[in-house]
Amino acid sequence: MLDIQPLPILHTFGYRELCQKYIDNYFKGNGSVQIGKKEATTIGNLCAFQFWERVFKDKHRLEYLKYVAKTQEPEESHTFLTKPEEEWCAVHNLLPAAFKNISEIYDVVVMQLHRFRPSFLVKINPPKFLQPSEFNHTCLHREILDLEEDVDSLSLETENAHSDSQKRCAATPYVSPTDFETSTIVEMLKTLVKMKTQHAENKISYKGRLGSNVKPTLGTQACVFFANGSCNLGDVCRFSHSSLAPKPVCKFYLTLQGCRNGRSCPYSHDSGSLVSAPVTSGICSQESRGTSLCDTRLLPADGDGHILVVNDKTLQFSSKLSQFYDAGKIVASTPGLQSAESYSVPKGLKILENLADPSSLITGLEHELPVPWAKLKRVFWFDGFGNDESATEQALLQKFFASIAIKILSEQLSGLQVILIMKNTRYIQLQVERLARECFFFLSESFLSDEANLGWFSDTSTHTRRMQVAAPVTYVFNLHPPSSTQFGDYPAELREALRRD
Repeated sequence: MLDIQPLPILHTFGYRELCQKYIDNYFKGNGSVQIGKKEATTIGNLCAFQFWERVFKDKHRLEYLKYVAKTQEPEESHTFLTKPEEEWCAVHNLLPAAFKNISEIYDVVVMQLHRFRPSFLVKINPPKFLQPSEFNHTCLHREILDLEEDVDSLSLETENAHSDSQKRCAATPYVSPTDFETSTIVEMLKTLVKMKTQHAENKISYKGRLGSNVKPTLGTQACVFFANGSCNLGDVCRFSHSSLAPKPVCKFYLTLQGCRNGRSCPYSHDSGSLVSAPVTSGICSQESRGTSLCDTRLLPADGDGHILVVNDKTLQFSSKLSQFYDAGKIVASTPGLQSAESYSVPKGLKILENLADPSSLITGLEHELPVPWAKLKRVFWFDGFGNDESATEQALLQKFFASIAIKILSEQLSGLQVILIMKNTRYIQLQVERLARECFFFLSESFLSDEANLGWFSDTSTHTRRMQVAAPVTYVFNLHPPSSTQFGDYPAELREALRRD
């Protein structure tokens, strides 16, 4: 959010009060939580992004699922968005280009995290914009001149040059103080700014405390008063008068407010000198070992529920899984016919052969699941594709996420998790997290898998850089349904779309 221009909320040059009014519709900084003006602007734009995700994006994600349910032909979901997005953003004083930039930056950051796999990726909280679960916003359109009486018509023409819309939504504020856990985010931002400042001070400060009678050394911070000729302490000054001594850090430069003095500031703005050695312990340390198949995070609690494994070419994964779970409650599908070389199949394991497209099983068009969907608690996608099959697997994953989302939402299934097991490098390449997010699936956990049990992956990774990970990882996804208060009885609409003539 700090690295993009323009920001999501429309900023009309020369109309400070109008701009502040737009920001207040998303976050009002003079509430119970005390926060600076710059920080309030940042939080307001973050709330605008979350509002866009929850209202506009969720609406078109639903439209996308309805389209897939009706045609069984998934397409790029963004094809629905271009013109409606411009109109919706104009009504709510927002700029669509900013949302595209933020989304791209988010995806890049997430990919890098999965490439290096710091330990905090093991457990992931859902996005804040999913709270409350029943968020609702109903637009109330008014003519611009009725809504912005304090601005003359000429300025309004200039302000709205980016859009043909001549209306604004009057259902303000768009985001209330209790939505999206805003107060928690504010406190988190304040803590991060404080940590950043303290960390910089520790890195640039001298080692040890110097007494008044200790002669300054070269490692001491420079005296900013001596630099401009105003230090009157002479040899007893606790700070260094050497031109080689490091300047003390500028506290204002490190905050969101920034430093007004720029290059003329006598304090240090050199962020490069603040970079510490790589962190190898604590929350940013990497995972040390893989997770066994018998881990309780992978299996339904108390053996209650069935498991579906898709894309298990040799049935080796399903057979291994049956060592820790009742084989009679496991359904395995293979993309081809079971061959003589297939792994030894345990008794009771249900096998569906020649199922190259798992979505056909979910929709029930060509195959039927041999157990009730209401009893299904886990769906495993096992990556058995080669490096030259990335495009094929990505297309199948897109259909898979859309189909399973339609199934869960239309039949209102509960407790069903989707678990993918693949190399983290493959996960990044296929942009799995983005595909899942477009179908209301969000990553809740990810942890290294035990390569002793999962050593038969067909893809071979290229050499990775130091600290990067290239290993099989288990990714656990949960579906977070859109607000029924906001979008009505969409389960019935999905069921209607699924009906065949």
